[in-house]
Amino acid sequence: MRRHSVIQFLAVGLAGLPACVDRPTGAADLAAPSAGAAIAALATGDWASGNVRYLGSMPQPDGYDLDAFAGNRTLMPRPSSYDTISAARATNVRALMTAVLDASSASVADPNTGAWCSVRTKARSAGYWVRRFYDTESGRYLVYGQDTSTGSQQAYFFVNPAYKRNVVVEVPHEPVDPTSVEGARVFRDLAARALVVNGAHRCASPTRSPCDGKTQTCGGFYRLSDPAHHRANAFHAIHLALDDKAVRFAQLHRQTSVNRVVADDGTTNADDASSVSVTFLGKLRSVLDPLGANALDDSVVACQTPNQTPVFNLNTGQNGCYPTNVQARYTHQQADPAVNTINSCTLGSAYGADRRVLLIEQSNTVIDGDCSDGYCWRRVADALKRTWPCRDGTTTCGIGAAQPKYANKTCP
Repeated sequence: MRRHSVIQFLAVGLAGLPACVDRPTGAADLAAPSAGAAIAALATGDWASGNVRYLGSMPQPDGYDLDAFAGNRTLMPRPSSYDTISAARATNVRALMTAVLDASSASVADPNTGAWCSVRTKARSAGYWVRRFYDTESGRYLVYGQDTSTGSQQAYFFVNPAYKRNVVVEVPHEPVDPTSVEGARVFRDLAARALVVNGAHRCASPTRSPCDGKTQTCGGFYRLSDPAHHRANAFHAIHLALDDKAVRFAQLHRQTSVNRVVADDGTTNADDASSVSVTFLGKLRSVLDPLGANALDDSVVACQTPNQTPVFNLNTGQNGCYPTNVQARYTHQQADPAVNTINSCTLGSAYGADRRVLLIEQSNTVIDGDCSDGYCWRRVADALKRTWPCRDGTTTCGIGAAQPKYANKTCP
């Protein structure tokens, strides 16, 4: 997609709403917050009240429901064409994400700091559009990024500056694995640090990825457009920047194996009782069957459970364990003191001591929002909360009180 098509998307795809500009937002553009809410937020040094306003707001100033936004293919399109990005652009994308994270931390510490004008400059260099995003469900601000130079072929991201868990939710295969809405819900529910969602369809490129591994999708081989199995993309560059901050990653997938959930740490290990996947499995089982009185937890398994290799689906030849995931490989190799040269494309990792990666393969009934059958995304989120506690050591931190809406500021 050429640049003029991106501009058309921003102007028309968002329901004809007024374009985002750097001028201060007028009173008519915003729903006025109550005086009490505004005073309370400002009194506590609300991070959203200061320098972050230099980013500018989204075209719909009253905000968007994050779940609906993530599931809307007009707002977050899935292009059927694809080109890999250059090493130079990958470097710029990584620098952009680092700048967003650093500015976020600065603004949370002091709302009147944070180099958000520099973020805008880095966004242009990376071919991205970065704005403040007001989530109407939580009443909280996020930072949103979208690829503009290649028409949304590359990853989308949402960053929560005031995160409570140093956890990133990754969605690499929307819409083949329909987990972007689930990802948005889990991201909010965990008060996690970031949500990263693929751009183009994973099968968009006709060219085989040079990275190893087998799949039953996309004609039976991984493509250049599959960010979980190729490195020359913004999704992977963003992962690298987040990995620099020692975050934990929960990557959400859909699968058709015999089991409803297969948890994997992305290593080559098949027998590791200390693996984070085994810990998550125990937490999920206790969520599904707290009294040991039902069979809901019988079909949830982990790839690293000793002497319990997940059953293979005879139709696909797969069991939900994927040691070829390039993000998991990178994080493990980066943490492994015995690794001198990182090769996440063709070299697997047996190092899981970092306990920082979960690849979660799920059936449709686990992904959805209907908990009446005992399974739904909330069960996954609850298990993740118990696996990776909040920054204050508890498991019950929330995303925070609603924030008033703030007008834009213009960069000097």
